[in-house]
Amino acid sequence: DEGQRFLLVVCVTGEHELRKVLRVFELDPSGKPVNWETEAVVSVIMRTIESGGFGYEEERDVLTGAVTALTLVSAEPASMGILESIFSFPS
Repeated sequence: DEGQRFLLVVCVTGEHELRKVLRVFELDPSGKPVNWETEAVVSVIMRTIESGGFGYEEERDVLTGAVTALTLVSAEPASMGILESIFSFPS
């Protein structure tokens, strides 16, 4: 399919992939973590669209503070291009 992407959602849990993302994006650790048992992905997507087109939610290890999972949401071309490049997605 050669259609255009309007939204890209990527969940990253592997250590290697997390390191790649964290080298590219400067994430603010001060945000309140999302409870994925009660939060819907569509809510995260809507917040992303309303806040400029790129957003993320992270999970951190409670003991070390290390990022253990990231959900990246892109609804604008520049950040989609970055994600496509990081993960070798076809553009």
